[in-house]
Amino acid sequence: MNKYGKTDSRNVVPEETASQSTERPEWWKKNERLREEMGLPDYKPPTFSDGVFTHTIVPQLEEKHDCSITFRSKQPRYPCQWEIHVDERCVASTARRRTNAGNTIYQLSSTAFIDLIESALE
Repeated sequence: MNKYGKTDSRNVVPEETASQSTERPEWWKKNERLREEMGLPDYKPPTFSDGVFTHTIVPQLEEKHDCSITFRSKQPRYPCQWEIHVDERCVASTARRRTNAGNTIYQLSSTAFIDLIESALE
């Protein structure tokens, strides 16, 4: 277990964490129920430009490198640039867009994100 309470020690491989996985975390199921009750569009968690969910990659990188990774808005308006922070240090920025349903897509691939994080931690 690392200092962030994470215990997953898998290698970070986007192909093994396909975005179309049928296994959905409880927080996703809860969000879907709430959206359905309110008549809102379908929920899809943030993805990279290649369709891989961020929540399938970020925890693996955090575990592998014993760090904390966050996305933070640089500007409070849309469209905007988002910063990628590792242990409170900004290591890069990326554009973000929203789908018509309001779902977030970061404008870099999961592979580019992995390479970026691993290069920043060398």
